[in-house]
Amino acid sequence: MSDTGLMVAGSVDVRNVSIASTSPRSFLQTITPQVVGIEIYEDIFSPFISGKIVVRDSQELLNLLPLVGEEKIILDIATPTIDEEYTIKGEFFIYKMGDRIRLSERDTGYQLYFMSKEGIIDINRKISKAYSGNITDIVKKIVVEEDGLSSKKNLNVETTPTNIKYISNFWSPVQNINYLAQAAINENNSPTYVFFENKFGLNFISLDSMYDLPVFRQLVWDNYTREITPAGAVKDLNKDWNRIINLNTPQTFDYIKRIQSGMYGTEMIMFDIMTKQYTHVGFVPDFSESKHLNKYPMWSGDAPASTRSTLIKEHRYYNNFDGYQDVTNTSHIQKRVSLMTQAEAFKLEVTVLGRTDYSAGQKINIDVPLNTQIRQETVDPQDKIYSGDYIISAICHKISRDSHQCVMELIKDSFVIDINTIRHQT
Repeated sequence: MSDTGLMVAGSVDVRNVSIASTSPRSFLQTITPQVVGIEIYEDIFSPFISGKIVVRDSQELLNLLPLVGEEKIILDIATPTIDEEYTIKGEFFIYKMGDRIRLSERDTGYQLYFMSKEGIIDINRKISKAYSGNITDIVKKIVVEEDGLSSKKNLNVETTPTNIKYISNFWSPVQNINYLAQAAINENNSPTYVFFENKFGLNFISLDSMYDLPVFRQLVWDNYTREITPAGAVKDLNKDWNRIINLNTPQTFDYIKRIQSGMYGTEMIMFDIMTKQYTHVGFVPDFSESKHLNKYPMWSGDAPASTRSTLIKEHRYYNNFDGYQDVTNTSHIQKRVSLMTQAEAFKLEVTVLGRTDYSAGQKINIDVPLNTQIRQETVDPQDKIYSGDYIISAICHKISRDSHQCVMELIKDSFVIDINTIRHQT
């Protein structure tokens, strides 16, 4: 499963797959030759990396090691010619064996499921203590301290000016961080923080900051196969990497879901337990007040929607803690609900030739031609609905013995064209 050089786009070098003991009786068993396939998952809406390995076993490792769910898997996977910093490396906890079948008299096939060790720590750890101060500092403590995730991985935390005070009531570390994500706003007043792991480390950042990233790669949906030159047909690896193999749209839009999820607006009924006051707050999003991936909103100004179609019930704690007038997120929860729903309002699922430098949270540009006959008089053949900037919200690296593909879920919150302009032209 090793390539010394890049022959075609999608080549992969599986340099090492080993199983190691986590118990005092140490062992290290290389299983690279027995590996049939590997899948590795990242998701900006899920805290940790996970995956599975398909093994064809003729050594009966289950009894030899033995495999009992207390082991870790060590991975070292690279794309030939790509910088070492972009390899997929790490140690993961094996938490399940599944689909074990007898393939022949001496061969057994099964799947080993794994996840980051921080995920196992999170399952086993509950925190009962008070936290106070800046959210940025609290997140860092929870990630690195012994009663938190005890992680030594790279940590990317976007600065937030928000201060908070609260009590963790036997919450896991991730429950605490997700609570803080809902309370945090960044310096641009964007309340869209998420906590997730990708190949570069752990991230506590806003969608706002992802929208500001440079485009990592431009992908094109066309029928390119190879370059035709006077010397003949040749392959262009960069163009191969830029091509989309499959493009699916699981759901182009769901108007009812958008209404019910609060994308177009909400009404909040808020009760302050200290002052005993009820308050009704209506919210309608203003597209121009927030950053977006593309220039125009996905809805017209005439969208039939009412703020009362989505009701949010929240408690407010005014002056519940000394020096903290309000520690809830009632001032921006409606904006967060709308922006988070907008972020996933348009999804694509694309398959491309694999590279180990693809990761969740990156910004991708897609160029899709119109799905119609292109005439000579056609000024711009680009599909303005499908084309534009997207965020990789989730990615699955699918690695076999000799090839690598990436299946990516891409999301965007906006269009490259004003839909009102299209309607006026038709």
